[in-house]
Amino acid sequence: MTKSKMSLELPKKYSKEQWERGGSRPEHEKFIGMPVTSWSQVESWTATKGFNTGMAGNKEYMIRYFLGERFPDMGWGQFGTEVEDCVTLGDCEPFTPKELETIKDIKPLGVFQEEIVIDFGDFCLLGYIDDMSEPKDGVVDIVRDYKTKSKSSKADLHDPKKLQLELYILGLQQRGLKVVNAEYVIIERLGGRECMNGGGRNSLRIGTNVWRETYMFSEKSVARAESIVRETVKQISNYYKVFKVLNAE
Repeated sequence: MTKSKMSLELPKKYSKEQWERGGSRPEHEKFIGMPVTSWSQVESWTATKGFNTGMAGNKEYMIRYFLGERFPDMGWGQFGTEVEDCVTLGDCEPFTPKELETIKDIKPLGVFQEEIVIDFGDFCLLGYIDDMSEPKDGVVDIVRDYKTKSKSSKADLHDPKKLQLELYILGLQQRGLKVVNAEYVIIERLGGRECMNGGGRNSLRIGTNVWRETYMFSEKSVARAESIVRETVKQISNYYKVFKVLNAE
């Protein structure tokens, strides 16, 4: 893989604490202190409109990551984490028997929250695979991402701009692994409108549907994801350098 030749500066660096939280994988120790991004940051920068402010995505990114402004979770993140923990770890305390009836037949693959650190040369990208098959003879049968979505909103997961799974696959390829299949398991989420209007986590609940959808990827789409990350990070770095100069004491 061709290494990046850019002199990069990003708001975040991969820390020793992150390394330890990811399981202290020996092959990831070399990234400590390296500029780091994530797919969610790339999506935030390139978004037409930011989720929290309604401003252009790059402006909302700068408010959050350059200025350190925190946007509180409206309940979506907490709910999604609780659903995933229920499916993979059996920690289902927040949910009612009726909600649990919906997800009882989901069978986890077995490797949960696997840390992925993708080497881009001058920076790295950090992510966590929700669930995947145990590698056998250099092959991962399935990489899976759990999502909570309404029926009307789940279609956007197959938008060509959604490249999270490609990057996970790239990270596994850098380990010398071949990924055969990828999929979404989407658990129906109800109460989205109430949550958006300030109802918070308590307004959200599991519906009656689970959709298992194959995610189509190719070497071309993986290469495209890599290219988009490189270009986006270059833009962020250029803006961040100017920000630091303008705010130097």
